[in-house]
Amino acid sequence: MIAIGGHFGFGNFGDDWLLQAILHDLCIRREISKKHIVVWPRAWPRSIRHLDQIILAGGLLQDATSRRNLFYYLGIAALGVGLAGRVELWGSSLGPIRSLISRSCLGAFLNSRVGKRLIFLLRDHASENLLKELAPGAHSALRPDPTFFIPWPNAKPPVDPAADATEFRAPRLGVALNGSIRHWQFLEQTARWIRGVSSWLDVSLILAHPERDRPQAETLSRLSGASYNKVEYRGCVEEFLAALSRQTALLSFRLHPAIAGLRLGIATATVYPCRGFTDKIATMALPDHPMSGPGPALIGAQDQFLEWLSESVATRNLAQKVLS
Repeated sequence: MIAIGGHFGFGNFGDDWLLQAILHDLCIRREISKKHIVVWPRAWPRSIRHLDQIILAGGLLQDATSRRNLFYYLGIAALGVGLAGRVELWGSSLGPIRSLISRSCLGAFLNSRVGKRLIFLLRDHASENLLKELAPGAHSALRPDPTFFIPWPNAKPPVDPAADATEFRAPRLGVALNGSIRHWQFLEQTARWIRGVSSWLDVSLILAHPERDRPQAETLSRLSGASYNKVEYRGCVEEFLAALSRQTALLSFRLHPAIAGLRLGIATATVYPCRGFTDKIATMALPDHPMSGPGPALIGAQDQFLEWLSESVATRNLAQKVLS
């Protein structure tokens, strides 16, 4: 029996898409029957005595959202080692670790007898460097996030915005929010930026985790003095990806909407007030083979992203380019 643990089923697009990708890897690529897989926390207690493999998924080991988050998942990892002898962390991201107490506790855990039974499949170089710093002997490998490999829904190719360059009259900018961000100065700057581009862009606020992101959407609308279209994740990964595919460009405060943008081949920028998160996206591992979309087109800095959009509007040319 295989148990997959993570923050699944709580209305977060990134976590649910990641679960889909892991189930595809196990059931389709490795031909493991679904009856031998349980998804924790909802099913783990009923199968706790017969676990052969435990997989924890996602960026669980960080204290940027909450210190409790870090210690909770360290406890789950310790429980998993006791049940199955080892725990694999897929699509793993380590950090950011802001607190000295968190850093000390995490280092001690990773170097303990239990911590040495963890196997990290890391999705970015920044996490790899942090792991080597905290626990040089840890078992790890660098792998692209599992969502890079799951087939696109319904086997339909992603929308290529370049194909509609002749109709480039009202370009659509999607802004994928992150309700965990509470930096007031950052939100004020973002609101001014959105207000500035909304005169020539059709702006949509993308709510990948509506329960957490909705207050931030209301704050941005209030600060900018305007109301924007909202695209909310409602529990269906396929519908949400289809909504993202209709954007001309994407400004994301979250990882998995940014990965979706890369796979779609649309211009994608990532910004965050904490450098630890942007470093992870900038250094994330990419697949060796071409992705299902015409991308990637990763544009890092917000000012470069705005320059690209301005040029595209002036020339009605959606040619992709990657800015360093």
